Amino acid sequence: MSAGTASAGTARTDARRSGAAPPGKGLWCVLVWAFGVIPLAATAFWPRSYGAANYLADLPALASGVPRAVARAGTLSALAVATADLLAALPRGSAGRAGRGLWLGAMAMSAGPLIASAFGSAPTLQIGSFVFPVLATAVYLLPSPGPQWLISQIRAVCLVWIYGSLAAAVVIPNRAVELPYTQGLFPFPPFRLHGLAVQAGQLALVCVLYLTLELRRSHALGKRWWLHSAVACATLVLTAYKSAWLAMTAIMIFHLVSRFSRPALRAAAVVVGLLAISAAFSLGAQDVLSDALQQQRDRVVTLTGRTEVWKITLAIWRENYLFGYGPDLWDVEMARRYVPALGWAPAQAHNQFVQTLGEAGLVGFTGLVVYLMTLIWFGVRLRRVSEGPSFLLVTILLLRSLTDRWYSAGATDGNLFIHFSILSLLFAWARVAYVDRRRVQLSGASYGRRDAARLPVRRT
Repeated sequence: MSAGTASAGTARTDARRSGAAPPGKGLWCVLVWAFGVIPLAATAFWPRSYGAANYLADLPALASGVPRAVARAGTLSALAVATADLLAALPRGSAGRAGRGLWLGAMAMSAGPLIASAFGSAPTLQIGSFVFPVLATAVYLLPSPGPQWLISQIRAVCLVWIYGSLAAAVVIPNRAVELPYTQGLFPFPPFRLHGLAVQAGQLALVCVLYLTLELRRSHALGKRWWLHSAVACATLVLTAYKSAWLAMTAIMIFHLVSRFSRPALRAAAVVVGLLAISAAFSLGAQDVLSDALQQQRDRVVTLTGRTEVWKITLAIWRENYLFGYGPDLWDVEMARRYVPALGWAPAQAHNQFVQTLGEAGLVGFTGLVVYLMTLIWFGVRLRRVSEGPSFLLVTILLLRSLTDRWYSAGATDGNLFIHFSILSLLFAWARVAYVDRRRVQLSGASYGRRDAARLPVRRT
């Protein structure tokens, strides 16, 4: 790369930081809002019944008719948007090749399901399998609009989810709120807010995404910040999604510990936190939790039925170790076949590692591990440039992997929006780090990995 090219790239980045209109802003607006709104539009046509018996009655409608047509239309729309942005990005040649490793990791992840479409036990080609690789390539090639602008757009979409779900709970409570809620490990709260999302888990993860992005703010916080953060926290609680609660708690602990400059202080903070949790547990939570555990021992042992789904999924995987079952793993037809054994109809394996093994075998599992390692590497390397959230955002996907999936074909369940948001921000921060590195190199100074930690933090 020539000095002139690097200087031009630096000038463009400085213009973005100074408030000038980000390049390609229109294309990015279409991407962010399309992938944020498509799941909400699809939910309006999704049957919403609560309780195992009622959900089983909805399975025929899910397998055919309007919901399936809407899901297919949503996936095709997402693919069309991603393809249009990719074609628009190709002649620009914008990628200074910052984040190339991240793009390669994303391709490794998406290759598994595509290979399984041809060589799995039940081979079938799903158009949704092309959405993520096309989207990731478009994000890689598009000119970066700047992390701060991108964060503002993602936050705006998250607020649409949050406030829209609360409004739906008031206007159409029978559809937006599950009452009574009896399926969880603990009976608090006795209801579950699904809102505008297909399922409460997606709404909870959107709240976690929003709150994590708000942690990066280091300037004076206004009333609007406190209002939106309080509403997001309240919505997270109302979803009754315990996995998201634990994820948000872990993210807060990581965030607070990272603010201490010395390892000894970080270790002390962890110890104090553990002691505080232990004290709270011994002062009253123990009786409440022990009673709940005694009453719902079976649900605790099986993680509300997840372990049984894992056993079946792994048994299916053993029939084809290399390529797994294929993209139709735990579709509506398969779920109906296993209802007599499980007593309910799972839509997924409820664990990203097990889901990938069952769907794409060892080939897909290898791609998943490569991708996760790449995300962790970029999350750690970009902590200073991002002012903290890069690794915290990756933590959302890591913790989500334990109890649910976050990678799936299609774009109508909300998982892709969260995944896309995190990936886009990592690319944006990687380009900021790339420009800073080139600036140091052009100044005539030597530059190494340790020098990156010494670069001044810039508002992005």
